Amino acid sequence: MKRTVVGELKGKKIAILGLGAEGRSLLKFLNEQGAVPSVHDRLNNIAAPEGARIFSIKLGEDYLEDIQSYDVVFRSPGLPRLHPALVAAEKAGVTISSHTKLFFELCPSLIIGVTGTKGKGTTASLVHEMILASSKQAFLGGNIGTPPLDFLKSLSENSIVVLELSSFQLQDLDISPSIALITNLASEHLDHHRTAEEYREAKLNILRYQDSLGCAILNADDEVLKLSAAGMRSKKYWFSTQAITEPGAYAIDGSLFQSLDGEEIKICDISEIKLRGIHNVGNILAASIAARLAGANIGAIRSVISSFETLPHRLKFIGKFRGVDYYDDSFGTIPETAMIALESFETPKVLILGGSEKKSSFAELARRIVNANVRGVVLVGETGPRIWAELQKAGYLGLVSHDAESMKEMVDAACSLAKPGDVVILSPASASFGMFRDYKDRGDQFVKEVLALK
Repeated sequence: MKRTVVGELKGKKIAILGLGAEGRSLLKFLNEQGAVPSVHDRLNNIAAPEGARIFSIKLGEDYLEDIQSYDVVFRSPGLPRLHPALVAAEKAGVTISSHTKLFFELCPSLIIGVTGTKGKGTTASLVHEMILASSKQAFLGGNIGTPPLDFLKSLSENSIVVLELSSFQLQDLDISPSIALITNLASEHLDHHRTAEEYREAKLNILRYQDSLGCAILNADDEVLKLSAAGMRSKKYWFSTQAITEPGAYAIDGSLFQSLDGEEIKICDISEIKLRGIHNVGNILAASIAARLAGANIGAIRSVISSFETLPHRLKFIGKFRGVDYYDDSFGTIPETAMIALESFETPKVLILGGSEKKSSFAELARRIVNANVRGVVLVGETGPRIWAELQKAGYLGLVSHDAESMKEMVDAACSLAKPGDVVILSPASASFGMFRDYKDRGDQFVKEVLALK
C-alpha cells in the first residue's frame, strides 16, 4: 500500500470513530488494503456493512474511552478535532487522521476544493458540471455526493476531483488542494467549534498549505475573507458582484465577465441565469474561474450557467398555491442565509424561522426583517423566542405565529398569514435537530405539506 500521512497502515492497530457515510467508505477501503480496523460509534443501533471485516466494535456514550490504545485513529467529520479525548490520544502517541486526509495523500489527480459558510454545495456542483460539459473526466465528492475514497480507484493523472469541504473536514488538513475556492466567511457551527476564530482558521486550511503555484479563488466582497487570506502564498483570483476585480470574474451592468489574464471575456447576461438571488451570481462567478483554471472552455461554462437549477433545500421553488409562492431554503441554518433569502424577493414575505441552537446572533437578521417587506413570521423551536426578542427590539410590527409544533402546523400558520402575491420561505436561520433528523428531513416535510395545500 502507498505510504500516507499516517504512515504504513498495514499492521497498525486502527480505529474508525463514527460509521456514517465516510466511516463506511473508509472501512471498505481499509479492508481492501488488508487492514481490519475496529469501529467506535456513539450510537447504539449502528450495524456494520454486510461482509465488512472488523476487529472489534464499541458503541454507546463511552465510545471514546479507550482510543489511546490504538496506533491510528480516523475521526468522523462530526467529531471535533479538538475533542479532549482526541487531544489526549494524540499526546499519548496516537496518530489522528480522517477520510479526507487519507484521500488527499493518495489522490493522483488535480483537486479543486470548495468551502465557505454558504454556497459551497452549489458552487462545487457548478464547477463539476462545467468541467464535465468540457468533455473532461470529473468527480464530485466530499461533503456533497460521494465519499472520495469510493472513487479513488477510478482516478488518473488526467482526472479532476471537485470536493466540497466543511470546516469539520478541513480542521486538521495539512495539505491544500491545487485550486482552493472560498465562497464567503461568516460565523457558523459554534455548537462544534469553540470560537468564531477557530471556525475561520479551519476554513483557511483549504489554502494555507498552497505554494506559489496554487490558485486561490476568493470573494472580493467579503472583508473578513480578504483580511484573512492576505498573507497566503498562492496566486489569488477574485470574484465580485459589486466591482471589477482582476484577475477574476465580476458582474457589472447586468452581465458577467471574466478577466484571468488581462483579456476581458463576457460570460453571459444575468437574465440568462436560472438560479435566484445575487448570492448565486457570486457562486457562478467563482465556479467559472475554477472551471477555467481546470481547463473548461467558456462555451461549456455558458451552457451550464443557462441550464443549472438550484440544489434541493437551497431557496428552491416548490410551487404556487392559492396565489402564494412557496420556497424551500431548509439548508439555511444561519441568520446570514435567511438575510440572503429576504434580499432575493421584493414582494411581501412570510418567513418560517427557528430551530435548534447554533449560538448565532439574530440581531442583524431582525433589523433586516423590519426593513424587508416581511408581512409575517412563524417562529418555532429553541431559537424562536430569541428571534422574537430581537424582532421586538428592532421594532417589528408585522404578524407573528408562535404556536406551531409540527411542519404541518408551520405551513398552515404561514398560509394563514400570507396573501395572494406573497412569498412563503422556509429559511430557519437555525439547525434542525430536535424536531427533525436534519435539514433534509425538515425540507422534505415542508415540501410534502406545501404540496398538500393543492
